[in-house]
Amino acid sequence: MNNLKSEIEKFKFGIFSLHTRRFGTLAELMIQLLYKLSDSNSLAFDKKDKKNKKVEIKFSRVMRKDDERIKVENAISQAKGANIKERMLKLDDKALIVEMKKSRGI
Repeated sequence: MNNLKSEIEKFKFGIFSLHTRRFGTLAELMIQLLYKLSDSNSLAFDKKDKKNKKVEIKFSRVMRKDDERIKVENAISQAKGANIKERMLKLDDKALIVEMKKSRGI
């Protein structure tokens, strides 16, 4: 069980560390599997449901609001001070463990 928790923790932090496009792609894949959607084969929308209806998937990361705007004078210090681990929401480990077990057939 500890190994599974460790893998889940790596997965969670990995999701939030992905660059924007890769984060969106991973989110689309998770929703596709969760809701049994199919590929759209179009750039106009993300996926299709069982009735062949268009589905748009949108995800975002909840981060703390920064007190300081990024400017030329502080750009380097702002980048160095950014920390993905300081996200606003804590994920529910139990729900994630259940989903991972289901996906593994455990």
